[in-house]
Amino acid sequence: MKNIEINKLNLKELKFLLKKIKTYKEFRNKLWNRWVELFKRNMNNKNLLVVEYFPSIDENLAKNIALKVYKKKFNLDVKENEIVFIKKEELKWWIKVYKNDFLVDLSFLKVEKKIVS
Repeated sequence: MKNIEINKLNLKELKFLLKKIKTYKEFRNKLWNRWVELFKRNMNNKNLLVVEYFPSIDENLAKNIALKVYKKKFNLDVKENEIVFIKKEELKWWIKVYKNDFLVDLSFLKVEKKIVS
């Protein structure tokens, strides 16, 4: 991160800086150890995209579902390589799609209905 000379910033830049400082404080106070990663992502306008799915579900199916969820629920056009896919045995026919701290939780029946229709 670069050094900033506050006295050389205009009003718009100062407001932006204040917003980032408030975000920093909120992340640090609420998120404990996770705040560093989330704050860096926030500063760089990047999202943490994670999909957890039951191992018996085909990975291509999980990818297809994830891309649709990111587009429909989060209004994001993402590529497969931007998403971290994790197989989790304990999900028992569920798929969880995360964008940072937001979650869309889908049962296999819901997923099947969405794909068939």
